[in-house]
Amino acid sequence: MLSALIFVCINILVADEKLADYIKRLDESDADEEKATGSNGSGGGMAEKIAAIKGKRDRHKALLDGGGGDGNTRRRSDRSGC
Repeated sequence: MLSALIFVCINILVADEKLADYIKRLDESDADEEKATGSNGSGGGMAEKIAAIKGKRDRHKALLDGGGGDGNTRRRSDRSGC
């Protein structure tokens, strides 16, 4: 159970890092495009990538917070003797 918890936590951290990198690159790209054209850019599919990473992060966070919602996994505080 602990290894699964660590795996979920690592996935959340990786998703956060990817999201921060995408947002940074999107901001830089938008700034460069505004300088070159004087208009706002479309993001070139970046919004879909960000949405996918946020979704994955939210799913992993839900697993971490609530045990996945299948009723078979209990949080550490719910177990007797732990």
